[in-house]
Amino acid sequence: MSAAPTTGEAEIHGARIHWESRGEGAPVVLIHGFFLDRRCWDAQVEPLAAAGRRVVRYDVRGFGRSSLPSAGYSDVADLVGLLDALKIDRADLVGLSMGGEIAVDLALAHPDRVAGLVAVDSAVRGHAWSDDLVARAAAMDEAGGGGDLETAGALFVDTFVHGRAGAGRADPGFVDRVRAIMDGYDYGHFRDPAVSEDRGDGPEPIGRLDAIAAPTLVVVGERDQPDFIAIADRLATDIAGAKKVVIEGAGHLPNMEQPEAFNRALLEFLAAR
Repeated sequence: MSAAPTTGEAEIHGARIHWESRGEGAPVVLIHGFFLDRRCWDAQVEPLAAAGRRVVRYDVRGFGRSSLPSAGYSDVADLVGLLDALKIDRADLVGLSMGGEIAVDLALAHPDRVAGLVAVDSAVRGHAWSDDLVARAAAMDEAGGGGDLETAGALFVDTFVHGRAGAGRADPGFVDRVRAIMDGYDYGHFRDPAVSEDRGDGPEPIGRLDAIAAPTLVVVGERDQPDFIAIADRLATDIAGAKKVVIEGAGHLPNMEQPEAFNRALLEFLAAR
């Protein structure tokens, strides 16, 4: 087992960004998904550190122990600021869902900072979301914004933890682990429109994926929503040399639901470079 992690808070663009670093070697940065925080990577930290990597995970602004001021912000700028604060010139980025979107955006905006890209059930800006997922997101937004946190959380669990309707229900222990992380989220993104992310005016990333030059692994759970399966296919097709791995028995959060299979795919990708 590697040494205990180092933790800290970096002051970045008016926010406190909480981070944790474990191990030594080439850096790997883990970026969590919406509703979650850095704890969703619990099953990945030790295997990565044992493989000789410096593992950095952090709470995206507004999640976990990081703050969310009442102002516009950029998740990409926050991550670049964190890399600078930790004196990391280049890193492998591993992003889950929203975290994948952040990683893709950074790979396009700052390719010199990205040694490798792992997009896990990733969102990508510019994807034409299905009516079903738009309706589910609107219902979560309405419930969360109105203070009905129980309903918003239940909608998230039904959509992203259990996976596609009719594809089976997730293991109760896995659901409990996700809910334990969700309990720490204060729904600030729903309650205050002033904290919305500033994404700039440039062309959407979905049409520029072929500009990503970093070695890329695309991971998707076989039971995820159709939108994310379609995005995984698009990433794997448009990014030259990208490899795609489908995690059987997993929905939207394969690193938590099927950690052994996920870790095997991740470590093989990193070791091959």
